[in-house]
Amino acid sequence: MGDRANIAIRQSDDTRVYLYTHWGGHDLPFVLRKALSKRMRWNDPAYLARIIFCQLVNGHEEQETGFGISTMICDNDCYPILLVDSENQTIQLLKYSWKDESGNLGHYIGESLFDVSIENFITDNGIFSDALKIYRGRT
Repeated sequence: MGDRANIAIRQSDDTRVYLYTHWGGHDLPFVLRKALSKRMRWNDPAYLARIIFCQLVNGHEEQETGFGISTMICDNDCYPILLVDSENQTIQLLKYSWKDESGNLGHYIGESLFDVSIENFITDNGIFSDALKIYRGRT
């Protein structure tokens, strides 16, 4: 059991670094918003990933399990993937599924369900509320 979810940080070479939580999936958009609200290193994906991860593990730094960093998607409980794109200064919610259209099992990331500037994600409560509804499957 768990409440697994991922934040993906798009790197300049179009690869992604995934930040994983085993227990905090439901509230992951709030964690991301709080980290981005610090307004630090939005244009530097390596430092931004560290800032977001520090917020994700805040208060749990010494735990052996519960969080991870990977170049591949970790377990996910069908929440959309929160994609942070520092080059374009955007946040996207990417559709996620355990199965592809043919029923093959795996990690499948699909189209963008929501796309917003980082600035609007952290400052506009209406936009954040819309993103949260999509993230939590209440569209």
